[in-house]
Amino acid sequence: MSPNDPSGEITPLKLNSSSITQPFKLGDGKSDYIIGHLNVNRLITKKENKLDEMREVLFQPENNISIVGFTETFLHKLILDDLHVDNYVTERKDRLGQEGGGILFYVKDTIKYERLFEFEMHEVECIWLIVSPEFSKSFILCLIYRPPHSNVKWYEKFEQILYNISSKYASAPFYIFGDFNIDFNSPVPNHWQTIISSYSLTQMITEPTRITDSTATILDHLYTNVPNNIKEIKIPPYSLSDHSPVIFSVKNIQNCKTLKNRHTLIQYRQFKNFKDPDFLFDLINSPFSNIELMNDIETALPAFYDLILTVLNKHAPIKTRRVKYHTQPPWFNDEIKDARKKRDYYKMIGNDTLYKQWRNKTKKLIEQAKTDHVKDIIINKKDNKTIWQYLNSLQGKSSLGPNYPQTIEYHDFKTSDPTQITEFMNEYFTNITDSIKPPYKPIQQPHIIQNYINNKVPPNFLYDLPPISFPEVLKYLKNLQPKKGNWFRQSWTKNFKNVS
Repeated sequence: MSPNDPSGEITPLKLNSSSITQPFKLGDGKSDYIIGHLNVNRLITKKENKLDEMREVLFQPENNISIVGFTETFLHKLILDDLHVDNYVTERKDRLGQEGGGILFYVKDTIKYERLFEFEMHEVECIWLIVSPEFSKSFILCLIYRPPHSNVKWYEKFEQILYNISSKYASAPFYIFGDFNIDFNSPVPNHWQTIISSYSLTQMITEPTRITDSTATILDHLYTNVPNNIKEIKIPPYSLSDHSPVIFSVKNIQNCKTLKNRHTLIQYRQFKNFKDPDFLFDLINSPFSNIELMNDIETALPAFYDLILTVLNKHAPIKTRRVKYHTQPPWFNDEIKDARKKRDYYKMIGNDTLYKQWRNKTKKLIEQAKTDHVKDIIINKKDNKTIWQYLNSLQGKSSLGPNYPQTIEYHDFKTSDPTQITEFMNEYFTNITDSIKPPYKPIQQPHIIQNYINNKVPPNFLYDLPPISFPEVLKYLKNLQPKKGNWFRQSWTKNFKNVS
């Protein structure tokens, strides 16, 4: 079967380029902000959610993406809960009243920033952010989409915005990027050239960002008033849409905790050398008789746990492992991986026909893999909770739900940290009754309640709670479900079941 035939078996291409295997790797991972843009050309449709692939590829921890913007998202107000990406917050601007356009920012949730709504206007699709690193100078970011048939009025409105923001933040570094639909491989309109020259902006992109069989155009731009601050620029051969991404790194951001190339640390119990007879022997010989001498349950229960945990740690010690890559989604397979490589390869070499064939092939493979996976889950999983967890994960839904706030202000303190948001909401709703409950009024006729109780409960009646028997305890231990809960709970349940 020919490797160019997308309808048959896939023959893996031998592509050794690191730019294909690690398309977004950029910067030193310690002091740089890694910022990107992609004209995504419809982020979510009825048949495809492009975030599925981006969660696996673009947003992987090793890429260290700090901020990324998408243009031509085609989002609308009814799309709320399919946009979640772990560890990122969103800023979006949908086109109102008509289809098309739309822009969307993803910002790492540890980055301190503020959206500058005062500089946005209906006529220009743009989002302005001021990013405030902890130990260095703040800078301005602008994500922008200019429709291809914009008239002179668009230039005038954008110049007005640029004048207003540069007047307020005269000394700040500016990074303005997006899809401008102005080909920098061709003569630039005089009006646009005048604007960028007047504000001392330099256009940094020199490679084509949209390649077809007959054209190679630079439609996606990056403008800055501090070109020396741009450390590196990359146009990865990644072909999720008809545009290539633009990734750049901003240097001289010193000691910024938000940009460390963090690996994920996981903890687990190592059962590699675990042997049931040895574990049970040590457990039986543990001094459980000491617990019988304790009269206080608050002392006896922790002592009981400590005895079991001591033996468990000996036979199944807790290990910590550093994980660089996130786990691939359960429906992902080698066939999809090879199809993506071919799609990106043909896009990179400019073969538009084969690129489109393999793009469509990749979509079909993903759709079929998801369908097969859901069928398998429904057939093999009996509890509805697990089924819904899988269905929500396939749709990219956060466990926090679509209405969970991304930022919150409480007692004059504003935060976007999910843990603090949870604590603030918990504190607020725990104490809310104190502010809304009516003043306490004593019961005017307490004898009515007393008469009601006397009619239901015989006089001098004592409640008797029977002690639980040993067979009942054994029955509950035998019915424990080790597969439910986190690793710590799984370990306890598994070993309690073994002990019984």
